[in-house]
Amino acid sequence: MIVTASKPCAENISRAASAIAWRVAAFLRSLRLVVIARQVLGMVSLAVLALFLAQPWLLMAGVLMMGASKG
Repeated sequence: MIVTASKPCAENISRAASAIAWRVAAFLRSLRLVVIARQVLGMVSLAVLALFLAQPWLLMAGVLMMGASKG
């Protein structure tokens, strides 16, 4: 006895796959926003540090360390 998928079953599988793909794409977009927010926060903190310390070499050292990091 051969069992074949009916058309409604195939449509449900297609809808489920589409929903999963949409959720994965939304997660990746949110992850990208988190990475951008971390970079902005790092740059703002370096700017505030430079304002209070008034020593340019510290800002340069911070930027170099931030650039060398994985984040």
